[in-house]
Amino acid sequence: MRLSAGQASPSGMEGGRSGKSKDVIRLQRESVIPVLKPKLIMNLANLIEHGTDRAEF
Repeated sequence: MRLSAGQASPSGMEGGRSGKSKDVIRLQRESVIPVLKPKLIMNLANLIEHGTDRAEF
């Protein structure tokens, strides 16, 4: 999985390039899921209205 994020170059324009350079960050699927899973579960649990249902979830 490849994610790219554009970041402004610290020195502005370099060598005739545009003011932004792209950094490519390579992440393995296994390294992303453990970070996102707890947040997803908490957000879903907060959407459940009844406290008993939330605890059961």
